[in-house]
Amino acid sequence: QIYSPELEYLGQIDAVSSYEMTRSWNDTGAFSFETDRQLIPGAGLQTDYLVTFDNDPHRAGILRSVNQTETDTIGVTASGETLNGLLSQRLNLQPQLPELAALNYGYDLVPQYNASGEVLDNLPCESIIKAYVERHCVAPDDPFRKIGFLQIAVDLQRGQFTKWMAKNGDILLDTLKSISEYSGLGFEIVLDAKERAMVFDVIEGRSLPVSFSTDLYDVVSIGYRQSTEGDKNIGYAAGLTYDDM
Repeated sequence: QIYSPELEYLGQIDAVSSYEMTRSWNDTGAFSFETDRQLIPGAGLQTDYLVTFDNDPHRAGILRSVNQTETDTIGVTASGETLNGLLSQRLNLQPQLPELAALNYGYDLVPQYNASGEVLDNLPCESIIKAYVERHCVAPDDPFRKIGFLQIAVDLQRGQFTKWMAKNGDILLDTLKSISEYSGLGFEIVLDAKERAMVFDVIEGRSLPVSFSTDLYDVVSIGYRQSTEGDKNIGYAAGLTYDDM
């Protein structure tokens, strides 16, 4: 399914000759596909168009490259990144108000000091992540930094309570990734075509049982190896000699 940057539905491609997509728990994934030009509706594909695969809002991305080759037919190869890539287009910036900027010492803090210089209470990691996205993508001080059609899902206040300091000028995606690695929470942007919106949300991991067996046809062969190569059964510990002191 193909959408304009303004989330207007443009049509769909019914068949592709190849398709690959990788998604990331707390970073930007990538995708690519190949198809015939005759199968693409309208004026064709363009960079910055949005796409979803199998109408799945979680498998959505932005086209970053479109290549067309002409032989007996016209082939099109397109590639791009998942919607999390939008977060790499914004930087952490300290508050623009001089009185707040002085209190934050060149850092982008969540929670911030208030105008009286008081330190606010710790927040859940989910609230911190969403506060950064709100501050720099949805409702920034500078309206030109706003990412259109981006919304934030309801804050469920998951994760441990803490404070976070990001350096002025850090890439927002890198900051969110650091919080994710600290908290164990992931994040993603999904495409809600019905509401013409992109929705940012925090996601929790799941523990799923995994089985591998030749009986399940997911293992071709099983082998066992025992080795003592490289083993050592003694070691010596020493300190500095007189000449080293």
